[in-house]
Amino acid sequence: MKNILIFSGGTGSIALQNSIAKHYGDSVNVDIIISAYDNGKSTGECRKAFNSNILGPSDLRKNHLTQFKIQKQSNNSLRNLPFETILDFFEYRFDAKDYIDAYDIVNCRVNSIRSSRVISDDNMKMLQTLIHNFFLDDNGEFRSELKHLNFNDFSISNILYSSCAAMNNNSLAAAGKIMADFLGIKDNVHLISDTNLYLYAVTDNNYLITDESEIVDWSRCDDKIKEVKLLTKYGKEYIPVVDEDLPTPNKCENLIKNADIIIFSSGTQWSSLIPTYMHKNFKKYIKESKAAKYIIMNNVPDKDMFGVDAEKLLKIVNQYVDLSDFVGVFNYIAQDDMLLTPSIIESKILKTCIAANLSDNIGDKKHNDSIFKVIMMDYYEKYLNKEYFIFDFDDTLWSRNLNDETISINNLKLIDEYGFNCDIVSGNSINKFKDAAYIYKHKLNVDRFPSCLNNVMCNGGNSIYTNENNASFKFVKNILPEFNISNMLELIQFCIDVSQDLLIDIDISMFENRGNCILSIRPIKDNNIRQDFVKLLNERFESSEIFNSYVAYANGRTTIDIMQKSYTKGKIVNYIISEKDPNKCLYIGDEIVNGNDSSVKNETTIDYVHVNDVYDTFTLLKTISLYVK
Repeated sequence: MKNILIFSGGTGSIALQNSIAKHYGDSVNVDIIISAYDNGKSTGECRKAFNSNILGPSDLRKNHLTQFKIQKQSNNSLRNLPFETILDFFEYRFDAKDYIDAYDIVNCRVNSIRSSRVISDDNMKMLQTLIHNFFLDDNGEFRSELKHLNFNDFSISNILYSSCAAMNNNSLAAAGKIMADFLGIKDNVHLISDTNLYLYAVTDNNYLITDESEIVDWSRCDDKIKEVKLLTKYGKEYIPVVDEDLPTPNKCENLIKNADIIIFSSGTQWSSLIPTYMHKNFKKYIKESKAAKYIIMNNVPDKDMFGVDAEKLLKIVNQYVDLSDFVGVFNYIAQDDMLLTPSIIESKILKTCIAANLSDNIGDKKHNDSIFKVIMMDYYEKYLNKEYFIFDFDDTLWSRNLNDETISINNLKLIDEYGFNCDIVSGNSINKFKDAAYIYKHKLNVDRFPSCLNNVMCNGGNSIYTNENNASFKFVKNILPEFNISNMLELIQFCIDVSQDLLIDIDISMFENRGNCILSIRPIKDNNIRQDFVKLLNERFESSEIFNSYVAYANGRTTIDIMQKSYTKGKIVNYIISEKDPNKCLYIGDEIVNGNDSSVKNETTIDYVHVNDVYDTFTLLKTISLYVK
């Protein structure tokens, strides 16, 4: 499964998150990293309510609610929840003349949820505890810190998040985990650090902007913001290290290290994004990451960088993070200041740039839901124009894990819907395909296996079975008969004798003849025992006059496969493509690096792609299908 890591503000990545969900669903893993130095509007008031000891909850809350809307569509456990009621409550904003009035308004909203019985008693108790903690002290009296707060345009969610942080050692990161659990969503929105700081900005004329909401709305071409500063509550400038004060050590560092794709989202640079980029070690971690890296440009300039064009914006960001291995993503119908220009390409700030139609209308501020599709087409660009596909089966198209049955079916469904011209080359027996075909047909209520899977080549790829419409696979021939095992019974006895030397309980029922070219032994569930057995078998094969042409491999999770040493998938693939244009062919497998797919890399001339699992295969197939579409 691909790990997608987004660096975001509060709302700048909504279109991106929605695009991922629409086109790829749960086939990719998404994490979002934010900073939380906001002190504007009700966020700032909530920070004051707790003596300026907590971070600003607004961007965390906004991303949680975006994920709540998205995950409600894909997560079965959320479908029966009163989605609209919970969302309305969390997005509710109110005006109150003072803290007493605010307390009454908030309790009125809570009582309406209680009376409708739409959330559990435990969650209701949690809501009441958080509200009590925000407004009242241990004696049930109104807290003195509330007396001078402004309760205009106030977010109920900010009350909940800030109160939760205060109750958890002033940790907004801890509160985020608790609130994600309350909403029933993945805990995939993370703070870059949990150190309590405030964001200030300095303009060209050295005017100090002390309110984050004023930074967002600056809009001064004659006095642009030139830098931002992070200050402690006592006014000391301080730049934290990535992951500073987080409950989970090295969380963001590891997310960066393990990411397959890193995306710097569009949004407000000075107020939301650059405060993340300026953390100590951030530049180093990003540079060291092996991920594909993208930076998305806004459709229109944000007010905090009003009058700053795309090239100047990139140069500003480049001061905090090296963009030389980033791909810039531009909307070619964006406002003029945000367009890709020859000077951007010539400046070589970015590795390269891509431009696409990323909004529904000229002048739209928001991107449309094609934004992630464009990124994935660039990521898989090398494979988009292929015309013939050869797939491994186990854990490439079809998972051995029953929990992944849905994505396995979706892989075959995609192949069928978009008419991929392809074959399967598998080390497994034809029985595996018969089982998969049964599940596929009954789950989708169809009467055939995908007809565009021209041939199933199993038993290491040597045995060709045609795919009949009713999935009653018909044996045709062995492709390379020189790899047939002529002394099968003797080989079985040889293996049993070797197993007895290791005191392994191997009996004849565990052997399977796969097309007379592979002898399989399964199941051997203890991998250490399996590896020891393989090692000893190969030692005995080498010293045997009769069986020295054979080799044993540990394949899959519980299987040992024995075959001729020179018998490889690479030879089968070369046979398949012998009358095709190799440049138009692609092999897809999960054991390209180490395993029975590696011979395709070493012995053929066609392109190949390593997938980690069936989810990776789905993202590749989906991207190709979107490109073709």
